[in-house]
Amino acid sequence: MQKKDNTLIIVLTLIVLGVLAYVIWGRPDTKVTPPVDTTAGQTTAGTTTRPVIEGNSADLASLSINAGDTISNGDTITGSVRGAYFFEANMIGMFLDANKTSVKTFPINATSDWMTIDPVSFSFVANTAGVPKGTGYLRLHNDNPSGLPENDKFIDIPVLFD
Repeated sequence: MQKKDNTLIIVLTLIVLGVLAYVIWGRPDTKVTPPVDTTAGQTTAGTTTRPVIEGNSADLASLSINAGDTISNGDTITGSVRGAYFFEANMIGMFLDANKTSVKTFPINATSDWMTIDPVSFSFVANTAGVPKGTGYLRLHNDNPSGLPENDKFIDIPVLFD
């Protein structure tokens, strides 16, 4: 009887350890869309469609603008991203038109320690000269020195260009 009790304890211990390992390391990341607080969008029959942040939206920890806000030349935009977007304290910023064609590319500099697993703060001044007015996107793209497409990550924030 003692051998059966020991075997049962070992089996139960292995099951508990397996469940803990799955919860800690094996559970897929949950995607959480950052809160969008804007009334921009199309109104149809009393409903408002709010712009949606696309791409790796869960990597966006904070942003000084909301989806649907207007970006004007000279605006300072700040925020923070998690998930290794920076290399040598730089990440890539892009202004895209409504068809997601790149209109302007610019560097974005980290304003906090970029070699961390915590969110990294950034700041840049928008230079919208030459960017068509109207609907478009601000893309935050990781600096991917490997050039491997599987390492590319981006966040697309729908905006209006003034």
